[in-house]
Amino acid sequence: MKHRENGNPSIGVITMADPDMLFDLTFKDADIHEALDDFFRVAERPFMFDDEVKGVISVHVADVGFDDALQLILPKDYEALEVGGIYHIHRVRRPTEQQEF
Repeated sequence: MKHRENGNPSIGVITMADPDMLFDLTFKDADIHEALDDFFRVAERPFMFDDEVKGVISVHVADVGFDDALQLILPKDYEALEVGGIYHIHRVRRPTEQQEF
């Protein structure tokens, strides 16, 4: 069990069925950074996130593929873009905001 900076525990469990690349995810009150780190480590895919990515998530899903699992982990105001094989996690920007990678 991991502990967030405020001392409260967070729970994160990820399992993956290798042949089908299906994920079972359970995060309860988990820091989004820790959840993403665990998820991408298990998926063996590189990622990075903006400093503005913050928050706590709770999610439980079973037998979902990578893309679906990632969308379920991310809060609605965040997105993941794959650029050069690296997933960039950031807040969804309004059309007037500029995005740099």
